[in-house]
Amino acid sequence: MSRQNFRPASGGLPYCPQRDLAYCYIPAMREALLALDQENWTDEIRELVERLDVSEEDISKAVASLTKAHLSFVTDFTVETAHEALTQAGWYTHKAAVRYFIYGRLGEVILGGFFLAIRDVAIVGETPPNTREIGDFIAEGLRIAGRLDNVALLLTKTEREMDEPFRAASLAVQLRLADQALDEARAIVDQKTREISSLKKTIELLKSEE
Repeated sequence: MSRQNFRPASGGLPYCPQRDLAYCYIPAMREALLALDQENWTDEIRELVERLDVSEEDISKAVASLTKAHLSFVTDFTVETAHEALTQAGWYTHKAAVRYFIYGRLGEVILGGFFLAIRDVAIVGETPPNTREIGDFIAEGLRIAGRLDNVALLLTKTEREMDEPFRAASLAVQLRLADQALDEARAIVDQKTREISSLKKTIELLKSEE
C-alpha cells in the first residue's frame, strides 16, 4: 500500500489521490504523443514547429528520451527521482524549444480533459465537489493575469453559481496577496531608511571637512 494513502473524513477506505493522476496520465500522454506524429500535425503545430526551428527528428529523439525515462522510473527502483530518470535518459540534452513543445502538447491534453472530466464528476445541475479548489485556482489565475480588480466583478456573478466556497477561496488569495504587498512595502521602507541614513552620514562627513 502506498505511503500516500489517507483515510477520508467520512471514514471510508484509504484513498490515494496520486492514483488518479497515475492512471489518467497514461492515456493523456498517449494522446499527446499521437499528435506529435507528423502525419497528425495540425496547421497550428506545423506553424509552431517552424517558428521554434525544430524538426521531426528533434521531436522523435526527445520523445525517445522521454519514454526511456518513464520506463526506467517504473522498472528500475535504483532511480529515485523523476529528475534522475530524465537526466539519465538524456531528456535535458535536447534543446528547450523541443522539450517545451512536448510539455505544451501534454498540457493541451490535460486542459481539454479537465473540461470533460469536471462535468462527469458533478451531479447534473450542481457545482462539482472541489468547488473551493477551483475558486482558488481561478482567483490565482486572475492575479497572474494582473486583473485582480476584476475579482469583485467575477464574484458578483459567481456568488449565485458557486456560493461560499468560491468566495472563501478568492478572499484567501486576496489576503495572501495583501500579506505579500505588506512585506514588499516593509522592504521598501527598510531600504529607504538605509538610504536616508547613508545620506545623513555623507552630509555630516562633508560638513566636517569644511
